[in-house]
Amino acid sequence: MKKSVISMTIVILLTSLSIFSPTASAQNIFPAVTVDCAVDEIQIIDYSYTSHNTICTIENPTVYSEEIQLEVLGNGTTINGVPESITLASGESLDIDLEIDTEGIDIIGIINISIIAEVTQAAGIPAGIFGAEDNAIIVLDFLEYLEINLGEVEGAGEYDQGENIIISIPDNQAYIRTNREGSIYLRVHLIEENTNSNDALNPLPEGFEYSNGVSISNCVYRLVDQDPCSWEIFTPEEIEEDWKGCAVVYVITTWNKDGSPTFSEEANFDLSEMPTSCNSNVYGAEIMDILIEKEKGVDNLLSIGGNDSFIGQLGITEDQLPIIGGSILIVLTLIIVLIFVRRRR
Repeated sequence: MKKSVISMTIVILLTSLSIFSPTASAQNIFPAVTVDCAVDEIQIIDYSYTSHNTICTIENPTVYSEEIQLEVLGNGTTINGVPESITLASGESLDIDLEIDTEGIDIIGIINISIIAEVTQAAGIPAGIFGAEDNAIIVLDFLEYLEINLGEVEGAGEYDQGENIIISIPDNQAYIRTNREGSIYLRVHLIEENTNSNDALNPLPEGFEYSNGVSISNCVYRLVDQDPCSWEIFTPEEIEEDWKGCAVVYVITTWNKDGSPTFSEEANFDLSEMPTSCNSNVYGAEIMDILIEKEKGVDNLLSIGGNDSFIGQLGITEDQLPIIGGSILIVLTLIIVLIFVRRRR
């Protein structure tokens, strides 16, 4: 009975307030609150920024002053800037700057943030059974991301034909972050100058091959221990002229469901993510100039020792050279003497 009397008293009081209010026709006579946020969705793709801000407006649409309790459900995020309670006069509103902290969240998907406002007092009287609430939901859409910085890749420069090319990323030089599952795969393409290469299955020109003997060599970059990556490439033993081009190290960014790199024809490899020339603008790729010099023919003639030299092909050893040289000198001397004697006669 006592509670019923109190409730009836509140109804009569609120009704009387509405009668004497000049704007009663445009405002609520019962407790009410509205919550409206500037955005309904925030897409998160740049994970270097972990703080995201938006404005939410809390409004009192009634004819009397209200005390409003606020609550935020972050679902794993940290929300700053929201007071526990506010007091708004009749028709008054308040803009609240929400700061959403997403640091440490590495997912692909959606998180919903709820901002809840509940009227606890109206005209200084506890709202009781006439309490009202409203809420707004902000959707945080965490998109896939991949941040790549390979640092100082080593291996650029001049090589002799037949010399092995060593491409390497020193320990702790590469920086790769992603929210994808599975390992990160790095590849190296060797591309000749002024040519295009769009064959995902054959990243090396004809005559070049990886030291491990496979047609495709991928370095698995583990995000935890960050092992250094390196590639060894055999160059042709003989080339018709100097070979000029580049080595491009890049990250495979198209994966299948199992987390393996999708460079097979069946997996529909995305050529836009693969370097096709030395001028390729592939995100995160490192391009290094490579020159392979043809061995000069004069060097082969003068070179002593070695199976490829002219002397070596004749079967003459270095120990035999002084004897052969002395014999040739004696023969030449005798020929000169004979010619001189004949002319004197």
